[in-house]
Amino acid sequence: MLNKDDIKQYRMLRGLSYREISNYCNVSHTLISQIEKGERGLTLETHNEIVNGINLAYDAKCKGTLKAANTRKPKADTVIKGVADSPQAEKADTQTEVKPKRTAKRKTTKTTN
Repeated sequence: MLNKDDIKQYRMLRGLSYREISNYCNVSHTLISQIEKGERGLTLETHNEIVNGINLAYDAKCKGTLKAANTRKPKADTVIKGVADSPQAEKADTQTEVKPKRTAKRKTTKTTN
């Protein structure tokens, strides 16, 4: 079993980021970072997930099929559902939902008995 320093070296030798590894295993990128820094403990199950994630990500990198480092979903849904044939569907990727800004904070009242 590798310790936290060995895992970091194993990851860095392959040129992989935390996010790239977390895309190929069931461990979040923040947990991988915390383990490498010594902030969290390393269990056998987590160790195996990280090592398998490193191996899978490195194989994908060699094949040229590595998933993007940042796979977050866009903040606003840009697809208009059920209107695929309409002229608006062509502009769907440029439309975003605009939320009104909150102008004032709610005032709370204290009740005294």
